Amino acid sequence: MRSLPQTSEEVAALLTGARVPPQPHRNATYRPAPGSHLPDAVDWRAKGCVTKVKHQGRCGSCWAFSAVGALEAQLKLKTGKLVSLSTQNLVDCTTTYGNHGCAGGYMTNAFRYIIDNNGIDSDSAYPYTAQGHPDPTLDVHWELWKKAYGKQYRHQTSEEVAALLTGVRVPRQPHWNATYRPALGSHVPDAVDWRDKDCVTDVKSQGACGACWAFSALGALEAQVKLKTGKLESLSAQNLVDCSTMYGNHGCNGGFMTEAFQYIIDNHGIDSDSAYPYTAQKEVCHTGSSKTAGVTSWAGGKKQAIIVG
Repeated sequence: MRSLPQTSEEVAALLTGARVPPQPHRNATYRPAPGSHLPDAVDWRAKGCVTKVKHQGRCGSCWAFSAVGALEAQLKLKTGKLVSLSTQNLVDCTTTYGNHGCAGGYMTNAFRYIIDNNGIDSDSAYPYTAQGHPDPTLDVHWELWKKAYGKQYRHQTSEEVAALLTGVRVPRQPHWNATYRPALGSHVPDAVDWRDKDCVTDVKSQGACGACWAFSALGALEAQVKLKTGKLESLSAQNLVDCSTMYGNHGCNGGFMTEAFQYIIDNHGIDSDSAYPYTAQKEVCHTGSSKTAGVTSWAGGKKQAIIVG
């Protein structure tokens, strides 16, 4: 089963692990020999200087693979022997040189470690595991960042990500009780920013619950309520998650926006988010008697919204 990094920060750490120190350590300056000719391109594979393709996995150790790749080629040119060197050796052993294992590092510091260590192990002697020893200081910074920006994350497999982000279902034959027809001569603008019309409530987090269908249905209804009554109120996604299963919805495992609207019609409304707060998990339905908003009809995406309590 494959697994995926969950946040943009994790993706960036995985794919951009190479770092450039502000003042790289250099103990020599390269000068080409007088009259030497540099070709426009060199395929080092043709010279037998490139080892087999390696997979860094979920470890941001590209800096270590880059350093080792350069050294492997130099070793081949100098000795005629191509040996796969140990990336894991660098991931595990160069933290005192300013590298951070799977969280990124410097090629220059990798070379400095190899010099001071009088060499590096082969990959066969010190095989790659795609994980390093965690740096506790990075964990502290990560926790502070999440707290500062109010973020919450969890590690998930690709199957869990798919289930979370593709929870909307489309019924084969939606139930329509009216047909929407635009007024004659009406003009439809190319774009509308509904935030400018104060029709969009605050950003919400669905957490680890595949309830995007419920949030989508309520976002449409909240805007309709605002347009009809002038009042913008956050409605209860939890009400839909808990109480609309008999309409073919599946709580945190996906559902239908259309059936959410049908439930609201039959239930004569829906609770506000403050009265029935979101918990990001399926619970026992306990909708209250005082509803905030309702739907009288819907057709092809057009809802007629009313305040019912």
